[in-house]
Order: sequence, then structure tokens, then C-alpha cells
Amino acid sequence: MTDPFRARIRVRYAECDPQGIAFNARWGDWLDLATTELLRAVLGTPSSIDYRLVDQHTTWLRPAHFDDVVELVPRVERVGRTSFEVHTSCSVNGREHVRAVTTYVRVVDGEK
Repeated sequence: MTDPFRARIRVRYAECDPQGIAFNARWGDWLDLATTELLRAVLGTPSSIDYRLVDQHTTWLRPAHFDDVVELVPRVERVGRTSFEVHTSCSVNGREHVRAVTTYVRVVDGEK
């Protein structure tokens, strides 16, 4: 069995609110980054498949703070005919901070 794909980010000052807590909107950026890097690792170039986020559910369990290293572990849980679903666990020092389920749909140029 292979280890799951992992992406790591360090929370930067500009990504925090005045209390030094990672702003909730940044998590969407980080989740997208983790999915992009997972697909790059599996498929090669990120342009080999064009996809759009259509739905995302995020559960915040505890905050991340300035200078924390967040480890994101995205897993493709479902692949349909035109869409796929990614479940991502985000942790700091081994403690889960955020869970997210994101649905993407494949896009082909010229199609609606």
C-alpha cells in the first residue's frame, strides 16, 4: 500500500485575521492547491484535464494560526461520468483541523 498524497503549506501572516488565525476563505485556496498538486502527481501536467469546482462542504474543527504548517491529504473518493469528488483532511501537528468534500466537474472547450 502506498502512502497518501500530501501537500503542505505554512500559514502566512497575510492569510490571518487580526487574532493571528487563518482566515476561513483561505482554506478554499489551500484545498484547491492540494487537489491541483494531487492531479499533477497522478496525471502529469495540470492542463491534461480541465475541471471546475461546483460544490464544497467544509467542516472547521479547530483553527490554524500564523506560521502553522498545515498538511492537506486529498483523496479522490468518487469518479463519475463527468465529475469527481475529493475528500480532504487538513491537520496541524497530526491533529485534524478541517475536513472538506469538494465536487469538481470536467469541462470540455465548446461544450455547455
